[in-house]
Amino acid sequence: MAEVARRIGTTRRQMERIFREELGKSLLRVRDQLRVRKAKQLLLDTDLNFTEVAVACGLLGTKTLNRAFAREGEPLPREQRAARR
Repeated sequence: MAEVARRIGTTRRQMERIFREELGKSLLRVRDQLRVRKAKQLLLDTDLNFTEVAVACGLLGTKTLNRAFAREGEPLPREQRAARR
């Protein structure tokens, strides 16, 4: 996040304020939502295993992938994958 802020010429804190004002969500919440969206797409469109999906979305592994889905109120990755069949 600090690198993105530096590239757009602002501070991380200012970038966080702008996100909250414009989207009504924290920067971290938006990041997590984007990660879950990407993971859902990978689960449905590829045969990557759960660890590969997690890493492709910037997560450490299946445990953090499951937690991200739970925080967003989404069915767990194994349920998402099962739904495609």
